[in-house]
Amino acid sequence: MSTPETDNATIAFYDANARDYAEASHETRDEKQLARFCDLVRAGGTVCDLGSGNGWASAALRDAGFNVHPIDGSTGLAREAKSRFDLDVTVMPFEEFAARDAYDGIWAAWSLHHAKRASFPSLLARVVGALRSDGVLYLAMKGGSGEKRDSLDRLYAYYSTDELKAELTTNGMEMLDCQTFDGDGFDGSRTPMHMILARRKCSAFQAAGAGGQITINADQMNAAPTIPTPASAMRASPVKRDATPAAESTSWIMPAAAAPESNVPRPGRNALTSRATPLFMIQTHTCPTRHHRIAL
Repeated sequence: MSTPETDNATIAFYDANARDYAEASHETRDEKQLARFCDLVRAGGTVCDLGSGNGWASAALRDAGFNVHPIDGSTGLAREAKSRFDLDVTVMPFEEFAARDAYDGIWAAWSLHHAKRASFPSLLARVVGALRSDGVLYLAMKGGSGEKRDSLDRLYAYYSTDELKAELTTNGMEMLDCQTFDGDGFDGSRTPMHMILARRKCSAFQAAGAGGQITINADQMNAAPTIPTPASAMRASPVKRDATPAAESTSWIMPAAAAPESNVPRPGRNALTSRATPLFMIQTHTCPTRHHRIAL
């Protein structure tokens, strides 16, 4: 059974104290980061405010010309955002966040540290997966180690910058900026605060362009890719792996109509997203321990 990501006692606190928390929200510490975030995200793009709180960031993003989707786990804070900034907030626990390739930017300020530590890698992977290629993530979290409740019974999972950088890099993110400072929380405690900007790397398929050729090493081919295609288009047979000795890499050639959001195969991920068009030809060379051939 998977570990629940949302902590009910934390949500109950925000519901019961929504007005006081909304009044005290320290948006000034994020204003410079929000300005840079706006510069980095595609102009007029779609942005998710994941953990929108009192709604100040969503309102600022809306006013800057972005299509904003505010999400929060607290019904009370959603009401505050509506009354203060006329925002329609989607009330959703972390477990239900399952968007794919949907956003040009995700603003996740002081929210994901409320997810249980054991489930954070899965949650962050979904957050990154909700970004389009070249999409930008702002991640702000309290720093430290371990997991505990504060004096207000809110659950916090604490991370070092090295831990967060490693998780982001593992999920295909390029670090753009990382700042840490000591700040005061709503409960009056002083803790390290991390503010990170990162970008989802452009896929090699995008970089190659239509009809281009890319090279994938053997490690990237470790997991058998799954290529979802419409039945009417073509039928893909399973990947065949044959033990052979050695050469270096596998070259993939994509058609002119290949979808821009295609992803390079990575361990534990599909070779292509469900939005991709079929590959017409894959030119295969042997890898160090095996070669991989897809018959179309």
